[in-house]
Amino acid sequence: MTDDRCAHCPTPAGIPCHATKARHLCDRMDPDHPRYNPAFGPSIGDISRKLAARRYPSPAQQATNLAHSLWDWATSGFSLAGDEEVARRRAICLDCEQWDDGRCRICGCFLAAKIRMKTEHCPIAKW
Repeated sequence: MTDDRCAHCPTPAGIPCHATKARHLCDRMDPDHPRYNPAFGPSIGDISRKLAARRYPSPAQQATNLAHSLWDWATSGFSLAGDEEVARRRAICLDCEQWDDGRCRICGCFLAAKIRMKTEHCPIAKW
């Protein structure tokens, strides 16, 4: 992503500003613009920080991970983890620093499905 932020950008240095894709937000940060509203500054900064923190493997790597997972699961006869194991895995994932709103930042998997597949494991060996 190119960092073509506006002159009044509230996003901290070193973090790409994601408001550049929605210039109407940048307009609200320009004191000379009729739609100026300084209250938008923290929101733009927060959005940019959250998006910058979301780092997943490349789409190609995620597709490879999914293919391997589905193959292993299919060859196991589509075996599912028991309720206790699913609950244990869920608790570990929810407390993990790599948990990101239902996804794992390490492998990119959607954990609601992954924790149910008996053949799956945590990519950083927590379960």
